[in-house]
Amino acid sequence: MAESTAKDDRNLTVFIHANRDLNQAEAAELGPLGVDQMKGQIATATLSPTAIDKLSHKPWVRSIKLSQKRRPLGN
Repeated sequence: MAESTAKDDRNLTVFIHANRDLNQAEAAELGPLGVDQMKGQIATATLSPTAIDKLSHKPWVRSIKLSQKRRPLGN
């Protein structure tokens, strides 16, 4: 049961790159997965592994990349 819960936790921050501008129906598919909106052909979102798996099978998704934590530049 714990493994099932982990797959549904939205804890992965990702960049979603589309291979073209999305039509309305494609853009509407993003909402239920947890993506607010696309800016051009790129979106950022915090998704579950299950949502990432679903997105990875969409023909218009070029890539999904995990975001990295940034650190301040220091001396």
